[in-house]
Formats: sequence, C-alpha cells, structure tokens
Amino acid sequence: MANKYGIFANDNPGASLTDLYTAAASTEMVGTLFCANRNASAKTARVALSPLGASIQDDHYVLFDVSIPGNDSIILNGLSLAATDKIRVFSVDNFVSFVLSGVEIT
Repeated sequence: MANKYGIFANDNPGASLTDLYTAAASTEMVGTLFCANRNASAKTARVALSPLGASIQDDHYVLFDVSIPGNDSIILNGLSLAATDKIRVFSVDNFVSFVLSGVEIT
C-alpha cells in the first residue's frame, strides 16, 4: 500500500450540508479536520461521517450545531474513513472554513 500525505479538501459551504470529502474506492483515509471560524462572532457548525456514502442519518453526526467562538477553531483528530465513506459539513453561513488533512492509504 502507498501512502499519500496532504490537504485533501477545503471548503466554506455555508448553510447547506455539503460533501467535503469522499474516500475513493480501495482507499482508506486517516486525517484531521480543522473547523475555523473567520468571524468575530460565534458561529455554529455540523460535521457528519457517513459510512459507504450513505444518505445522511442522525447517527452520522460527530458535531451538531456546535458553537465555534469568534476567531477560533475546533479540531477533530483521528478521523478514520474506509473506501467510499464521506465527510459532510455545514455552517450557518460561509464564515466557517473546513480543511481536511491527513494520509490516504491505497
């Protein structure tokens, strides 16, 4: 298996649950997700991990309407995805940036 290190996704989607990253077929991913509030006011965010790219379910959320203080970040370490798993993100507006970095294993 080969390892590929890097930044694999970044977005500031606003008020729409958005696919941030999908692990490719025959690929695993271990990473860190940075959720950065670029505004002086607190903002809320959601993060969901969907196995096999399944339609969103309540039990997929690892963060749900979590408040990120103004000009601050939340970091989720140790995310582990199997082939075709998805990370989906949401924020009340486009002031929250989501950045996924880590290693893809093929």
